[in-house]
Amino acid sequence: MIRRPPRSTPKPSSAASDVYKRQLQGHCAGLVHTRVSESGTPNLLPAGASLLTQLATELEKVFPRHYLGIEGHLDTDPLTESSWQSAHQLTTAQASTVFDFLTTRTPLSDRQMFLVAHGSNHPVVSNATAAGRQRNRRVECVVYPEQASVPGSL
Repeated sequence: MIRRPPRSTPKPSSAASDVYKRQLQGHCAGLVHTRVSESGTPNLLPAGASLLTQLATELEKVFPRHYLGIEGHLDTDPLTESSWQSAHQLTTAQASTVFDFLTTRTPLSDRQMFLVAHGSNHPVVSNATAAGRQRNRRVECVVYPEQASVPGSL
């Protein structure tokens, strides 16, 4: 059974203002990017594809075979003029897009990844402002301490 690491407050990375790394129990446990997908869609942005490629390279080096949770999050704004029935449906689609990209265009294995759709249930900041809502729209790639059995690995 995979146990979810406890949450902590994200700290801005020096790479970009909308990318955050989180430390959980001594592991580099998460990378958060607020601009992986087009707003309100699961469509991957070109900058998001570039970031995911870089992320996969680093994960392969630093955390080979570790379980990776692809976790979608949204703010509390209603989904107006959208085909999505709920925030959970949209975050499922966004996490699935990231999963599909990582499994088809990088060396990461689908056997070490799983999806989580949080909807708007886990904001990192208040949704009271536009900046807060933007920060809560994100995909987290969380590295878990457990390791998967991946074909071709030792």
